[in-house]
Amino acid sequence: MGANANTEGLGYRITSIDPDSPLSNLGIEPMLDFIVYADVVTPFEEYLSNNENKETTIKLYNIVTREFRELTATPRKWQGEGLLGVNVRFEDYVTAHARAIHVLNFYVNSPLHKAGFVNYKDYILGTDESGFDSIEQFKKCIASHDKKDVTLWVYNAEERKVRKTTLRPDKDWGGQGMLGGDIGFGALHSLPSIIASEGVDKKD
Repeated sequence: MGANANTEGLGYRITSIDPDSPLSNLGIEPMLDFIVYADVVTPFEEYLSNNENKETTIKLYNIVTREFRELTATPRKWQGEGLLGVNVRFEDYVTAHARAIHVLNFYVNSPLHKAGFVNYKDYILGTDESGFDSIEQFKKCIASHDKKDVTLWVYNAEERKVRKTTLRPDKDWGGQGMLGGDIGFGALHSLPSIIASEGVDKKD
């Protein structure tokens, strides 16, 4: 967490939570939740160190509900790394819902089909290492994994859950392209938002 999220719209995207860590079992959703920290003076790591072993309020933003919420946790040393036990990436949380790859139609026995994708319901959020700021970045990632596995974070809009999926692009799979299907990106293919308190889908 070396960067300081002191610029409006930037935060720490939580990519994973270690079991039994200070932030485990608190209802945090990896890849969907961002830690929002806006102190322009004190870096976030220093803020956590200053509050070690103290109950601390942490502000989160969820890219599906488009809402902020707060939780209380105690930063502390534990058997794992860090004081919170999470892995994060420094990103823009305001536009994160629009930086997803929407899986559209695909052929039977294509790489997308074999990986278990659900057409029109699945959205690719990124890998453990990076997100996709453009369709070109996603295509570059796919091109570099011809006949090699790439693990992706995928959000299913029907189940409203995130999962990890292993995809093996293959230019020789027997049909068109390396994935065998169509994908979308941008405002028309953003993650559908829901009202957190009611679980009702809403459109932006």
